[in-house]
Amino acid sequence: MNIRTIPQSAVVRRKIHYVDHTVQKWLIVALLALEVTLVGAALWILYGHLSGIIDQNLYRIHQHEGPSIFSQLLGETLAVLAWLVAANVVALAIADRVWAHYLNSILSPFAAMMGRVEELNLGEDQPPRRSHETLELALAWRKSERQRCQSLRDEIAGLDPQQDFSDPRTREELRASLERLRQLLPPG
Repeated sequence: MNIRTIPQSAVVRRKIHYVDHTVQKWLIVALLALEVTLVGAALWILYGHLSGIIDQNLYRIHQHEGPSIFSQLLGETLAVLAWLVAANVVALAIADRVWAHYLNSILSPFAAMMGRVEELNLGEDQPPRRSHETLELALAWRKSERQRCQSLRDEIAGLDPQQDFSDPRTREELRASLERLRQLLPPG
């Protein structure tokens, strides 16, 4: 079924929220704490390893056949840096999964509600497992549409096709009823 889109007026516009403080705040706090911990641990490990290398090479008088101090320092630094990058990639993958799970917990019920609207099913809704502003707005809209459709049904049911339309009073009641029906229908 083709659903007509209603153009947005200058007064009624959807506000787009790109930040969801409920989860993003804690993800940022957790990632920041993890980053501080990782950098602290990396510096501690690097300090220990580099101190050992410097101690081994500090009091040496003659050049020996082993690797240079620069290559040893660079090797240890790159190894610690590789572990730091790997830990960050794992942390970001976990944060991505947490965020995706959170979004799916909102978008799945929303998509189900909109699927029922597409089928013109405006029946009662089960409350969603997760409370979110988007879901609450969709539920409120569905409830208002359900009430509007019920008002339309009641108004149409009140029309009697067997009425005598030659009577001016009946025609006036019919005009008033038609005007109420026009007000209940969406614009367009």
